[in-house]
Amino acid sequence: MRELFHPKSWVGLLTEVVLIGLGVFLALMAEQWRVRREHQQNAQATLSYVREEVMVNRDAINKERPYHQKLAEEIQTFLQSDSPKTRQTFDATVHFTGVHPITFERTAWFGWMVLRGAKS
Repeated sequence: MRELFHPKSWVGLLTEVVLIGLGVFLALMAEQWRVRREHQQNAQATLSYVREEVMVNRDAINKERPYHQKLAEEIQTFLQSDSPKTRQTFDATVHFTGVHPITFERTAWFGWMVLRGAKS
């Protein structure tokens, strides 16, 4: 039996090759599992950033929506009226207080860059 696993025997050499191959295979499987898990975590984090961005952007839009809807109605009223289209009648009809642009403070790209920066 001892001669069977002698370093120079074919059976001992074959056993060693099989064990080394099995060890390499298991190591590759473990690495693949780790990479897949990391990708899944990155995807979940990115999805979370996108969801949060959509909610924040929706709130920003809803904050300014009433002003823009009222302004659109007043402009429509001004254009449909029979009164002369002068600056005075426009100012009397339309209560324009500025453009009120919607500023999106965050984007999913920002979250993705933060995530990638943390990994690098």
